[in-house]
Amino acid sequence: MSRRSLPLIVALSLLATTHAPGEPAGSGWGPFRPAFDRLAPRPDWETDITERLSHVPPDGTPPLAHGAFFSPARRILRVKGASYRWEARLEPPPATPNDWPLALEADESRVIDAVTLDGKPSPAFSRNGRGALWSSGEGHLLLPPLPSGNSMLLGLEARELPQIYPNGFGRLRLRPATPDEVVLLESPAKDGIRVVNRSGFAIAGTLRWIHEDYFGVPLLEGETPIQLAPSAHARHAIPPGPPETYKTRCRIDLPQGSTLEYWDVRELDQTFRARDRAVRLKSGWRFQFATANPPATRPPDDGWKPVASIPFRPSDADYTSHWMWVENRFTLPSDWPVGQALELILPTAIEHHARIFFDGREIAARANWELPARIAIPGSFSAGGNHTLSILVTDYVAGLAPGIKPPEAGPMTPTGRGVAAPIGTTDPMRIAFNAIPELAPLPANRIDATSVRATVAPEPALTATARIAGRPGWSGTLRASVRFRGREIASIGEHAIRLDAAGNGSVSLSSPAPGITPWNVHTPDLYELRLELFDAGGAVTDTHRTRFGFRDFGIDGDRFVLNGERVNLYGGSHVYNTGLRWPVYPHPYRILRHGFTGSEVVAGGTSNGVAAMNAADEMGYLLKTADWSVNAHGADTYAWHLPEIWERLRATWRHAIETYGHHPSIVMWDIANEIAFRGRGERE
Repeated sequence: MSRRSLPLIVALSLLATTHAPGEPAGSGWGPFRPAFDRLAPRPDWETDITERLSHVPPDGTPPLAHGAFFSPARRILRVKGASYRWEARLEPPPATPNDWPLALEADESRVIDAVTLDGKPSPAFSRNGRGALWSSGEGHLLLPPLPSGNSMLLGLEARELPQIYPNGFGRLRLRPATPDEVVLLESPAKDGIRVVNRSGFAIAGTLRWIHEDYFGVPLLEGETPIQLAPSAHARHAIPPGPPETYKTRCRIDLPQGSTLEYWDVRELDQTFRARDRAVRLKSGWRFQFATANPPATRPPDDGWKPVASIPFRPSDADYTSHWMWVENRFTLPSDWPVGQALELILPTAIEHHARIFFDGREIAARANWELPARIAIPGSFSAGGNHTLSILVTDYVAGLAPGIKPPEAGPMTPTGRGVAAPIGTTDPMRIAFNAIPELAPLPANRIDATSVRATVAPEPALTATARIAGRPGWSGTLRASVRFRGREIASIGEHAIRLDAAGNGSVSLSSPAPGITPWNVHTPDLYELRLELFDAGGAVTDTHRTRFGFRDFGIDGDRFVLNGERVNLYGGSHVYNTGLRWPVYPHPYRILRHGFTGSEVVAGGTSNGVAAMNAADEMGYLLKTADWSVNAHGADTYAWHLPEIWERLRATWRHAIETYGHHPSIVMWDIANEIAFRGRGERE
């Protein structure tokens, strides 16, 4: 499955053939479409050899057939957890090709401790390619080709742990190996992708790759021939993609079929994707704690310490007050549009209140229930300009309950907190700066925000609302279209715009969408709503892009339904990862616990943040997203009787749904985690 953000490969292979957008590539790349149930295609043949097994007693007595060993009469004689020796003669069916390896598949391979083939030690069963979302013990053993009429003696040493299967390992099936069991692609590095031949004979095929942007638009693709000797490996380079590259998809094509896709993803946790340019302030941060209580009203000049990385939580040794400054000095890139204002995108994981300063001047303040936030920075900014972003973060949120004084230095304990804010935990409340701020150009007249609803029944359709902002009285035209991998599939027409005296306007959009593929766990197709704003002279003043999927999710009686079909969901509260693994291979119908306020992809037993939403959208699994700042742990410290609490809760969800509602993987919104009203105001 795809990995967290990595630099793409920079070396260029002389053997690679590349195709720019618009050129005939012939590679047949389309959207990622997993197999029906994420399993390999049905093999040409498959033989269950379980009943061929014989138990080999250690005392030299005659072997006992598999079925007889598990008879009721012998059940009381067996020792649970003991290790047993099994043997079986492996014989492929007639007309089996002798140029391709075989595989022996076990339902539960983790209880098999040792394997022999014709009396010689063999490598162990492998679960490679199952991915962290596939939580069963299925595994395979790669075997050499066996021409018709030949055979080999299989020996197994297995523990009898009959939680599911009486013999511990379940059924054993002999079949042709899949391409993924023969060839592995290892995660990319600067010197290329490592291709590994796991078999004992030479292979020849083609490494295919494609660079795409966030909306699935192909940018550059190509192919490289590969030849590997038995059990050999080699590095193969991929040309770097253009700056807008979001994902690189790779696979190996062999005469016997293709491997799973392997993905390398850039900036998976980037929040703002609506415009092409954005500066992510990932490094160069420094911090210090304020010494005054309350702190000074401008950033200090000295006393700074470096921030190693984001997410960032200071140590207790640094915790000398309840206010922490973080600061970043940066330079706008050389291709920055001339003369536009800036927009600061402040993600959710600021704990728990922030005052924002730009070039030494305070421009805004936001509490956690007001995040994510988009903050306009007026002015005219140009490429190469040097600027400073300073943020003053506090661990208690403005709005202490009546009579509560600002706390002394040190993390606040639950008993001393008494905050009138949707924050609760049994752990001490701490300062944290856990998300990467982003800066984007801000046109004078622009598409400020878009909400999208794309449904399947009774017929596929899209409705959306676009908010326009700019100079009072400005007039122009909004053009809207739906696109799939860059190709326009539906026009939603042109709409006249005239902003009111406050510089605001809005447009409601609706369109049928015949011929689309509904988003589901088998075909997670994602579409793009592209909005273009033109001035009276026909020049484009802004382009705004939103990625979404067409899908319906609901309840029919006692069952969940996805696009009108009943589905069985497999919950994942503490069984992770979120699909960000290599290769692309999630469990079917997985629904994961997710926190939209988080920053790390996986932390604290949950999937988190926009990175996990992007992965779920692209991989085709489902999320139940929640606000982790509201939970049963410490709920008695909430001031539930104050109306501010409920106002802030509503604000939290308003911001969350407006920002993340277009993600088709989010099928449930959970207002809190294990909430239990134990304090004053519970009944009200």
